[in-house]
Amino acid sequence: MTLAERLDELRLKQPGCQLVAFGDLGTRLILRTSSQTPFPQENLDQLCMLAAQTFSLCDKVQGEGGVGNDAIIHTPNETTVIVRSQTSGDDFLCCLCESDENAREFAKSAAIMLNEISQVHRCSE
Repeated sequence: MTLAERLDELRLKQPGCQLVAFGDLGTRLILRTSSQTPFPQENLDQLCMLAAQTFSLCDKVQGEGGVGNDAIIHTPNETTVIVRSQTSGDDFLCCLCESDENAREFAKSAAIMLNEISQVHRCSE
């Protein structure tokens, strides 16, 4: 199964999921997306910055003893689920959803898929 197919599968798993983006925190780039409608590059760049800032803050709060690998951000209009790979700290998924329904379970599914993707991604470098 290709990366694009995996992202589509994850997006379709969550009702109201509008976007799943796979990115790299080191380069601050979104590498692949799955979405209902096209997202402008500026919006993808903002999501990448949000992920970088979120995990930078998580790392500072957690200190050297622990690392936060997921975050759920609720706003009145949407829920953003961001997960960072446990095997490659630079890989992340950012998911935009219409509601927070099952957000914690969705984050767990996204983390499992991301860790699988990251292992393949690291092997292909």
